[in-house]
Amino acid sequence: MQLHLGLRRAKHVNAMMLDCLPMRYCLLLMLLLPLSLGCSSAGEESASPTTETQEANQRDEVLATLAALDQDAMRQAFADLADFTYTTRTRTEQRDEQGQVLAASATTARHIGADSVSVQNSNTTGRFAFGWLERFSGDPTSVIDLKPFPTHILPEDPPYLSPRNRAAYAYAFLPDTMLAGQSVRVIEVQAHPDSDQEQIIQRGRFYIHPDNETLLALELQRLEQGLLFREESRFSITLHPAPDGTGWLPASTQADVHLYAPFRPPEQFSTTRLFSDFAPLQ
Repeated sequence: MQLHLGLRRAKHVNAMMLDCLPMRYCLLLMLLLPLSLGCSSAGEESASPTTETQEANQRDEVLATLAALDQDAMRQAFADLADFTYTTRTRTEQRDEQGQVLAASATTARHIGADSVSVQNSNTTGRFAFGWLERFSGDPTSVIDLKPFPTHILPEDPPYLSPRNRAAYAYAFLPDTMLAGQSVRVIEVQAHPDSDQEQIIQRGRFYIHPDNETLLALELQRLEQGLLFREESRFSITLHPAPDGTGWLPASTQADVHLYAPFRPPEQFSTTRLFSDFAPLQ
């Protein structure tokens, strides 16, 4: 038994840098300002950009990179699974409110393109209680269409790129890191705490090819508040080079979904899927 990735966001369950200085620093500046005005020189006044200007410049650079981000490789990677045989190792867990594992399943399967799957090993501990989500729990012997997965979690018009939302997010370049044996650039967007309840995407981290704008991995944290439910979810996708080195294929996916509804205990599920042993279809 396995939960479809992120319950496909439970089938839509079911659908800043204008940052202020902390108050203590503002008070300190108010006390020091008269002294600084009395002893500063003309040269010192224009010595370096202000913090606000530096932050604005970084925001603009991050936004330009995000706007130019090439997401086609990630979408194509999942579409190209139809041309390969490959192995998946999938683990699904259900947890209680304290984070303790109530049930877990692990399945290893061999896929032949998009047409068939053969379960090589499967075991379950505990008893899953999917409740009203039972129809999304899946069957380990069924073929799962993973092609739409990137589109479901990465919107075409993300809120952090909208001009009206820019003050609600912090934008930053993070240190480069290693991915698939090469250094990649890293960008992060983080919803301002004052806007937590307003932004569907709370945090995003993007791993970008060093020589172009190809998106090679992402991590997204989402929050959706409806009239009768609240969904907190985390998703990640990582790619690695195809066997012939001419493209990209999925390396891993992860989905962690917490659903809260009135008069029901929280529903907390996670699914991790690892891809390996790729071979072109003959």
